[in-house]
Amino acid sequence: MKDVQKFNFVITFYLMVLVFLQLSLVAVPLFIHWDLVITQKLIIEEEILETALIIILFGTSYFILRRFKHTLNAYEQKFSQVGAEKSQLLSRLTNTFRYIGTVNVERQEINAILCNLGNYPRTKKELRQRIEYLATRAMTIAKTPWLATRIIDRNSKKTISEYTVVRPGYLVPASTMGNREILENMNVSGLTKITSSQENLALMTVCILPKCQEKENILLKFITKQIEMSFLLYHTGFLSNPLKDKKNNQANI
Repeated sequence: MKDVQKFNFVITFYLMVLVFLQLSLVAVPLFIHWDLVITQKLIIEEEILETALIIILFGTSYFILRRFKHTLNAYEQKFSQVGAEKSQLLSRLTNTFRYIGTVNVERQEINAILCNLGNYPRTKKELRQRIEYLATRAMTIAKTPWLATRIIDRNSKKTISEYTVVRPGYLVPASTMGNREILENMNVSGLTKITSSQENLALMTVCILPKCQEKENILLKFITKQIEMSFLLYHTGFLSNPLKDKKNNQANI
């Protein structure tokens, strides 16, 4: 605001000086017939006065032009800075909307997964179906041709169970990633591992799949934890089994 006021003041000053000098040039021949007598000792000829006024006019114009140029350069720098800041803000806004869209998609995927899981698996067949269903969803989200889910004993470093899902027309590699490499958090070229990251369990659940985008890792980790939870609840024996409960009731009768 202060710069705008200065700029307007310079313009007004220049116009006032310009009008004054123009009027002076027009008025000089009218009140000076031959010479302009300022005092008895100082006489200024008309040509000299007009030349002096023209020199003053050009000098003032040059000074105002320099001021205009300086002010315009300052505005140009500010406009460039504002343009750069605008580009940064637009980039941040785009990234924010992209992140919000990703979060909404992840939320919808989580809701879709949870809505289809009304009961925890009570038989070995249901456990396999549950794990394969979750692994298929993870494979779809990651857009990979196959996915292997492995449950490892941390102490013996042996595989407790392993489940694989594969798209039609594709094959799972004969060798993917060893248990030692997984437990020691080693990387294997071309492969991605998603672990449940529960350090206080005697087992580890990991999903092994071809290299995928890191933005899907949060959702893949959620699915991996769901697989681990299903496996743990199945083996704890705390789930109700209708057939077993019916036999126990008949035995008690």
